[in-house]
Amino acid sequence: MFFDENGKLFQEDQIQDCVICWGASTRNEEMLNHLPSDKNVEFVIDKNIELQGSKISGYDVYGIEKLGECKECTVISVLIRFADSIIRSVHELNSKCKVYFYVEDLFDNQLLVQTNYMVMQQDDSFKYIHIFPSDSIFMKLFYEMIEDSFNIKEHLFILVLRKALETPDLIQFAEKSNRKNKNIMFIDDAHIHCSFLQDERINCNLPFENGGIGEELEASYRIFLHSAFYSDYIIGLLKKLHQGLLDKMTWVCWGDDSFCFHPEDAVVSDILQRAGRAVALGYRVGEIKKNYGILAQPIGRGIYSYLPKTIKFEGRERYLHDTVNIMVGHGPIESDCSEYALEVLGRFSADDIKIICPVSTEGVTYYEKEKEKIIRKGREIFGDKFIPLEDYMDLSEYYNFLAFHVDILVNAMTVLQSVTTLTFASCLGKKIFLRKEMSDALEENGVKADDIEVLRKKNYSDLLGYKEDLEITSDIHEMHNRDLIEEWRKLFS
Repeated sequence: MFFDENGKLFQEDQIQDCVICWGASTRNEEMLNHLPSDKNVEFVIDKNIELQGSKISGYDVYGIEKLGECKECTVISVLIRFADSIIRSVHELNSKCKVYFYVEDLFDNQLLVQTNYMVMQQDDSFKYIHIFPSDSIFMKLFYEMIEDSFNIKEHLFILVLRKALETPDLIQFAEKSNRKNKNIMFIDDAHIHCSFLQDERINCNLPFENGGIGEELEASYRIFLHSAFYSDYIIGLLKKLHQGLLDKMTWVCWGDDSFCFHPEDAVVSDILQRAGRAVALGYRVGEIKKNYGILAQPIGRGIYSYLPKTIKFEGRERYLHDTVNIMVGHGPIESDCSEYALEVLGRFSADDIKIICPVSTEGVTYYEKEKEKIIRKGREIFGDKFIPLEDYMDLSEYYNFLAFHVDILVNAMTVLQSVTTLTFASCLGKKIFLRKEMSDALEENGVKADDIEVLRKKNYSDLLGYKEDLEITSDIHEMHNRDLIEEWRKLFS
């Protein structure tokens, strides 16, 4: 079906003979098949510089300025989501041209019905686009922050399908969120196409392919790349971004970006150097500069450490304890150096303590060897006072456990990680011990921690002094999230 710019149904034989396609999308092939054979398609126009000079369906692709050279003609597009901006652009470039939209996709039909077939009034492009690699915890926390504190309808989230399928909880989260907001989209990392999952509950099913994603990116105000470390999965998409899109892209540097860099990542580095800006926690700025040659803008504490309003602190009686409970490390990761931390705490092995150590591998066999080493060392030093946490906890359960069952956190990590947990623990007033270089780095971002080596001079009475009868105040969510939300508000502006 063809509609004119006023939303009126239009017959194919009424279209002028000279036709120009707007948008180098593979969806144009479907539209071209419905054009009468006597209609002469001159060429295709597209804003994407990377596509200009190529061919689609056998037709040359030019920049939209080419339209100004034409005489009276018809411009046809399948990109009805951008009808308003396309109509304006066509009229500005060539007032003699008429604009029509081809509608075949079920989504487009529903869109027209909802707007009473007034396509000119339809301008629902996303203002902010977020490209996430794979970390489901960060993505979900971030999404909930946007939903609680900003206009979620302005944000589109693009995730890599193959990585998402490895985390069933993320698929479930997307299914639930898309029922309300229709703004989580999965891309196929092998082809960088939209994955048209038949189950609409899971995928937002926006009618995009290569060109469509480009149009959505073009229409956005800002693009956020949440980590570039998983470059195998996103490099194909990044390479398609022309300089105009890179100019409005913000690379949000994660820990993996700073300490997992390899020289072979140079192709990613070249792309990122052309991005509009990069932001990183203060202590990572130096590593980003060293590895990528990019001076990142320093930002505040743990920008993904959101405390969702859905997490309620309750059931405190389950966690009441007489011992001093010390959490060591945050997982069976070699850089945590948990065995070293256990040795430092060994002086308290005869005291009334419990050593709690998260060692859940979440099914990743790579961590099994480190897990076994930590458990062996913990039991060797502390016997049955050593409590390995081998089962995975969801976020609500973990935060409640941390709030009510842990008095002190000790981590000997050599690479700063788990900033979200440490930020939350600091907000609760927990005593934290890290290596000095790590504690210095965190203090710059509002998280106070002491040098782990001072524990060698402490006694049990000191540990008792660190233990407090914690009371969760009613404004704990606001206290924890206030600076975080303000930080993102600045980035969105």
